[in-house]
Amino acid sequence: MGSFVRRFLKPLGLIVVFSLIGFALIKLVFELPCWVADHDGLAAMISFVASIGFGGWIGLEAYLSLRDWRSRRRARDFDTPR
Repeated sequence: MGSFVRRFLKPLGLIVVFSLIGFALIKLVFELPCWVADHDGLAAMISFVASIGFGGWIGLEAYLSLRDWRSRRRARDFDTPR
């Protein structure tokens, strides 16, 4: 049971961390024009919702890229020279 939970929580934790980083970056990108151009509350709400969606997407893609990179690196270690 413990190994199942650990196997489930480790990827979930990485996805959450990457998602938070992605959320912060997208929030900055979307909110900066709103602050500079003095947009209304609707633009701020749309940028907040878009930041959540894109942040989650970035987190999932970053985790999948990391997993793919690690598996390719491990596969190279087992390759034997001909």
